[in-house]
Amino acid sequence: MRTRRITTATAFAVLFSSVVLVGGTASPAAADSSASLPIKSSGDIVVDGVHKRGFISDPRSGKVVATDYNGKVVRQIGSLPGVVGLEISPDSKTV
Repeated sequence: MRTRRITTATAFAVLFSSVVLVGGTASPAAADSSASLPIKSSGDIVVDGVHKRGFISDPRSGKVVATDYNGKVVRQIGSLPGVVGLEISPDSKTV
């Protein structure tokens, strides 16, 4: 079994570059560090700008990993086999 290594900086770079394609121009950003995430696969990535958290689903391990904007893991929620389809509620209270 091969473990997939994804960094928070990579995940956010992909997400924010997609936002630029949809929303127009943005100021350039640079990541000054990276952090390995405790995931085997990546399904969805969503960002909660109100609480400054990123959420990455790991369908293979059946969990969602929550990070702060610096890439520090703040919480992991397990027992979610095949988790995909993450969305932030309009009021930013639930994922």
